[in-house]
Amino acid sequence: MTVLPETLRFDAWGGAEALSPVADDIADWAMRRIPAKDRELPAALVDRRDWRHPEVGWGIVLPEKPGLLEDAHGLASNAPAPIRALLAARAPAPVFRVGSDWRAGFLRGYDAEGRPKDYSVVGSKIGTGPGCVPQYLLIVGSPEDIPWEVQYDLQLRRFVGRLDLPSDGLARYVEALLGDWDSIGPSPSHTLGWSVDHGGGDITTTMRHAVGRMIASGFLTDSTTPELALGARFITGAEASHAALQEAIVGHRPSLIYTTSHGATMPLDDAAAMRAQLGLPVDADFTTADPAALASGGGAAGAIWYAHACCSAGSTGRSAFDGVLAAGSHGARVVSAVAACGDVTAPLPRALLGAQRPLRAFVGHVEPTFDWSIVQPETKQHLGPSLRETFHRNLFLGQPVGMALDAVRQTGAAFLHSYDILREMVISEDARGEMGRLLALQLAARDWRSIVLLGDPTCRIWSA
Repeated sequence: MTVLPETLRFDAWGGAEALSPVADDIADWAMRRIPAKDRELPAALVDRRDWRHPEVGWGIVLPEKPGLLEDAHGLASNAPAPIRALLAARAPAPVFRVGSDWRAGFLRGYDAEGRPKDYSVVGSKIGTGPGCVPQYLLIVGSPEDIPWEVQYDLQLRRFVGRLDLPSDGLARYVEALLGDWDSIGPSPSHTLGWSVDHGGGDITTTMRHAVGRMIASGFLTDSTTPELALGARFITGAEASHAALQEAIVGHRPSLIYTTSHGATMPLDDAAAMRAQLGLPVDADFTTADPAALASGGGAAGAIWYAHACCSAGSTGRSAFDGVLAAGSHGARVVSAVAACGDVTAPLPRALLGAQRPLRAFVGHVEPTFDWSIVQPETKQHLGPSLRETFHRNLFLGQPVGMALDAVRQTGAAFLHSYDILREMVISEDARGEMGRLLALQLAARDWRSIVLLGDPTCRIWSA
């Protein structure tokens, strides 16, 4: 039996201990029914590496602009110039739109005459033909233009990434993408892990073991691919400073970077100031990273970065965790302050993806994450094997990053499915003793669904 906790730890750093009591009515929150759109099982994993194949495909998702002619919507004539160039290079590539009337499970496409038509993503064939929705989709726009909920929904069924960059950064990223990072690529067999551990029961210790070491173990003990074991570096504990991280990135030129730490969420009373440093990794000395410094060194060019930290990908104005932590507690203040930042992409991935020598892709979290999301509270098992599968096995078998993340989305779907079954059992059998387990599943389900990809989902760093 999993007993309801009195406190929860989380990975947001707002200048105080990241530990808060849960709300008095936490059992009611645990019983909240997860909306149907968040409970649908993912599409079955198939070998779809070749995104150019017409039965796999790649396409663009753009904001729907009021007043734009219907044929212009279908032709993406109002898309940024780099995106139009990317579409031309990857033709045939369908264009879809998301407007204010978006419905979960649907995308708006356009027929040959430019007439709008809503397609069920589940009901549509995969590919680029008429009536199809490609397996790989690139959202172009900010979370304010195309909400995170759209990405959460689409990535249950497709391999989805997002680009939210200023025009100059977008041009640099597309140029690197079309050239496959040929002139600025990293060392393919080099990987770099960086895990902060503040000790004393802080959640960073949990993240170090359940995520950082979990991924690192795949590389450090890889006997089938010796070059990966030789090229693996893992920085942790007191040595996990920003200076050490930047030096290792520049000197080691890793193809994969994975970091675990608190994500900055301060000052709590100034949303604009928080947005400027939202989700930045907090190192062993409790200082925040400098995105410009990490981007300017060029060592991360062509790499894929996974950041397990609060808001490492961004924030949403509609927090899924409202009501989890006790009113007035530090944690509740953090959740509210993050929501006040609105629907934004975090500054670190924007700086890295739009740099002079761009990052290939960034995987991160929207909102805070909790200890119960990565360690099963009853068995104490670490819940990160699918992260190791994604970033060790799948990426280095040559899968595009969007496809590699299928292990993550399947884990999220499994949590949702288990939650649904247990909730019905609690209701039908009045099994109130299972409330702790129900809470654990709800926290994990909502946390894992908010792991998102920033960058093009067809990117890959290793040829099988």
